[in-house]
Amino acid sequence: MIDWEIFELYRKVKKKYGNDNKVIKEKIKLKYLNEIFSVNRDSYFFTGNQFLHPKSFILLGVFWPPKHTGTQLSLDEL
Repeated sequence: MIDWEIFELYRKVKKKYGNDNKVIKEKIKLKYLNEIFSVNRDSYFFTGNQFLHPKSFILLGVFWPPKHTGTQLSLDEL
């Protein structure tokens, strides 16, 4: 994953909880499971590949808008 947001999350967690990699991994895991991939969100991955490696994909980022409730969402609500 090369998304800048996960690196920023890592930096913030490391600053708050120190260099314990086990704690850092757990906090990042909880963020993704409890917020980004929660039942209240429609989560999508942005993926891409490179010209020289067309069968290999890279996770570029995550888009996690609120779950669609049946009414049209405005851009401000995303």
